[in-house]
Amino acid sequence: MTRAAFDRFLNGQAGAEVPLVPMFEDLASRVGSLGAEDMIADAGAWSSNLAKTGKLLSADALVLGFGAGAASYRDAVKGGASALETAGVTTALDAFDRLVKTEQSFTGCIASITGPMTLGAEVPDAADLKHSLVEIAEAFCKTRPDLLLFREGNALGGQDVSMAERKAYNTIKNMASYYSVPLGIYLEDYVPSMIPSLAKLKVPYIFLGADKAGNLPDLSLLRDLAAEVDGIGVPINFTDAQAARQQAQDACNTLKGANILFTHSGELGREIDLEATLELIKDLREMGS
Repeated sequence: MTRAAFDRFLNGQAGAEVPLVPMFEDLASRVGSLGAEDMIADAGAWSSNLAKTGKLLSADALVLGFGAGAASYRDAVKGGASALETAGVTTALDAFDRLVKTEQSFTGCIASITGPMTLGAEVPDAADLKHSLVEIAEAFCKTRPDLLLFREGNALGGQDVSMAERKAYNTIKNMASYYSVPLGIYLEDYVPSMIPSLAKLKVPYIFLGADKAGNLPDLSLLRDLAAEVDGIGVPINFTDAQAARQQAQDACNTLKGANILFTHSGELGREIDLEATLELIKDLREMGS
């Protein structure tokens, strides 16, 4: 596990080695012999178990906050006290700061928070959603992540990108640019026909999960999108090793020359066959060598 492949991805330098960046906080709690909720309640346990699992999987970057802590972000934007005073957000910031300080020299560090369109749909009565979300995003930017990744679902992906959505992300981009932190979006539960419109957001990195029907995206749509953005996260199914090998090979063939990394469709759970996953990762490394 080194920074080299992920750094090339961030620099737009497509290479033979495709970075591997699955999300695996739930699996990390298993590795740490903890319940998922117990792990994310302790900043030290959260960061250390994520790092330990990343080394086990030879991941090229660590993603903190993708699956864990979503309820904290909903609580944080409801209004009242500062969003940064919400206990779960405070713990996530502490955990990510620890991760950056101990692991960033060796591997990529990605902070993930719920995206503005998803939060707006989940908390429609938020007092000042934009202010609260920008406050949280800025706090993460101050920890200097390699990438700030917003997780979105059908609230963004259910239709073509609108002007309101472009404005929402433009506000966040303007803030993040002050800290020189690039933005990314992880999108799932979308209608495939809207994929080309994601380029309108002018967010440099777009990661895709499964669409509304549970299918992986059409690689021809990703090929066209890759020409409009700086990098694409291509999902493969790490929990089905045989299918994942074919999915990865198809992506390498169809997206040859594009700047891509491989991610999982969703999050690696604690129930996965770890031995089979490690064999798959070994094969993926050889495929890209």
